Amino acid sequence: MLQRLLQLFKKKENKSTIINIDDLSVWFDMKRSNYVTKFDAAIQQFYTSVQKLQERLQTHNERLLIAQPENAQTQVQNVVAGHRDNYCKEIKLFLERNPVPEDTSFESSVEYLQQLQKALDILAAQTQKNAMATQHLFAQDIEPMTALLGELSNTAKTYQEYLENKKVVHLERIRKNIQMLKQAQMQSQRIKDDKSYKQSRMESAQKQYEQKDEELKRMHESSDSAAYQELLKKRHEIFIVHSAAEKELASIISEIERALRKYEYIAPEHEKRVIKEYLENQKEAFFNDASLVLASILNNLQQNIQQLELKDEERLRASLAQITPKLREMRGQYVQTKNELNFVTSSVEKYPLVSKIREVEYKRAHFEEQMKRFESEILILQEKLKDPTINAVAQTIELDILQVFKMEASIKREEPVNYRQGN
Repeated sequence: MLQRLLQLFKKKENKSTIINIDDLSVWFDMKRSNYVTKFDAAIQQFYTSVQKLQERLQTHNERLLIAQPENAQTQVQNVVAGHRDNYCKEIKLFLERNPVPEDTSFESSVEYLQQLQKALDILAAQTQKNAMATQHLFAQDIEPMTALLGELSNTAKTYQEYLENKKVVHLERIRKNIQMLKQAQMQSQRIKDDKSYKQSRMESAQKQYEQKDEELKRMHESSDSAAYQELLKKRHEIFIVHSAAEKELASIISEIERALRKYEYIAPEHEKRVIKEYLENQKEAFFNDASLVLASILNNLQQNIQQLELKDEERLRASLAQITPKLREMRGQYVQTKNELNFVTSSVEKYPLVSKIREVEYKRAHFEEQMKRFESEILILQEKLKDPTINAVAQTIELDILQVFKMEASIKREEPVNYRQGN
């Protein structure tokens, strides 16, 4: 129990090596270089063994190629000799294509190991049929070659196991993960730069929005604005009066519309045109009816009312008797309020302050749209910055460093930042 407590205390005292994320690549290259230097003896042994086996294989291959079979039929000899020649040819190509490299670096040895193992697998597949056939007449010559190929395979396997024992897989994974970490870090930095740029643009848009908002307030509080408000009030009052006249006109036309449609069939041509205008657009027709042709039409309608065969003839006579006399006065008021409304509306629209207010409102809306757009884009970028890739890859690297170098390492990366609007 005491021993266990001492071990735990000792572990706490052994501080892990802190490596800045920007220095990780250089640190690993140096560490890796020192680490793989210890492989030199194993590499040399691997190369020497392979070279000797290849030399022996070449010697046996030359012997097999010139060997002569005994006590066999000529036809059988020819067939087997053909397989023997093909087998020897493949062995020769194998030896020519896979010589031991002069480069004794760790990287070259790993590459050569993979090349040799792949070449042995291909050779075995390509020469299986030829080897079996050659065995019938040249057993004593081919068996040593088969044994040598087996030894080559075992030599490669022995070096592979050595590399596995030295955690070379982790070593390669560290290298790849450092590259991945660099890419993730660069991507993160691009996002931060983009966010910083958009943050600056958003703050600028917000400042200009506030400036335009203050400018609008000053405009609305000016004496010019007060005069403008009076003009708006006058327009509203005229609008109320004119709207009442329009409603009265609509009520009259609605009341006599059925009679007008029937009278239209028997009316003179010039009256038909006017009736059609009233039925299609009563407001425009009434305003343009300067001679008040409508009054004449209603008089004629009243005289010919019996021909129309209306169910409510008496009620219509009474309505027409009331409507017709007041049409001229009614139109006079209608035209007057319409003209006044048009004049005041034109004055409102042409008021100098209006164009200035509209211009400032347009700019304020533009800056407001910019603010919202940048704010939305910043939120998206903030979500991207939450990507756990950097931390996940860094943790994997730390574990692999522990596996390979038997040391605890802590990769120092930036602390997460809570980005808020305006910061």
